[in-house]
Amino acid sequence: MKEEIIERASELADLAPRQLENERKAADLIEKEVEAFGPEIQRFQILVPDFQDWGLKADGEEIECLPSGLESGKIRSKALVNSILNGQGSMNRPNISFNPYAEGISVPNFYEAPSVAISPEDVEKVVEANEVEGYLEVEWESHQSRNILVGNSEDPDRIVMTHYDSVWGGFIDNGFTVSLLIQLLDELDLEENLIVFAGAEEISQESPYHCYGYRRFEDEYIKQIQEADEIFLADSLGRNTQKVIKQPEIVEKAIVLNRPGYREKVRFVASEYHEVLDIYHSPEDTKQALNSYEEALELVRKELGL
Repeated sequence: MKEEIIERASELADLAPRQLENERKAADLIEKEVEAFGPEIQRFQILVPDFQDWGLKADGEEIECLPSGLESGKIRSKALVNSILNGQGSMNRPNISFNPYAEGISVPNFYEAPSVAISPEDVEKVVEANEVEGYLEVEWESHQSRNILVGNSEDPDRIVMTHYDSVWGGFIDNGFTVSLLIQLLDELDLEENLIVFAGAEEISQESPYHCYGYRRFEDEYIKQIQEADEIFLADSLGRNTQKVIKQPEIVEKAIVLNRPGYREKVRFVASEYHEVLDIYHSPEDTKQALNSYEEALELVRKELGL
């Protein structure tokens, strides 16, 4: 079982970042894996960013960076942003972001402005530079995403939700969790459960930009959400401490729906938030980041009553 779960998660990670065409390929892979269970496919259109070009120089020296903005433009100031403390919507002017917990470049949040993300080790270069020049070119592309539903879509007692798209790496967030749930489909009572493998969770042109795939599921299956006993949310399992996340401020960011009354139903299983920040939304989120396979499997089995 372990080899199969990790191999499937690795196939998903090989498609990273799972946006646009790579998200389509990931959905095809998942559909093939769950074909025997007669999945129901919910398709929807969405606008997603297609990053064309980006760069940053400090006193003429090129600084390695990744896009962290949703608007094209120049970056000519040293407006440094701690991307853990400053969430989406908190910054609407050109900036240079960094994740102080990361080993390399990490993009926890995107901003409605020209923005690029750098490694913490390059922050000092920017601070000490006399001249900073950066830029971002981004186009918005219409994309058909998919939610893949397995199980009872009429009147489930429990709705299990996870997402398969990714930013940059994507093994821990969220290929491993997707692969784990696919493996457990044979053990789940599909008369009582509905499993939702959602696309378009990470980023969109909507506000807020994340969780759009979950909200599209909500639009069509609101009755099922309202009548289900539980919403079981699984995300970013497999690194360091595995737990049921209860902090409201984290749960509220992990799943954002439009209608009230769902949060008290949410049971959120994940790796401890602060213990994945070193590889969160970064190219470092690879198979090597997995170090809690047994703990993740045990937690999911326990919380699903298997």
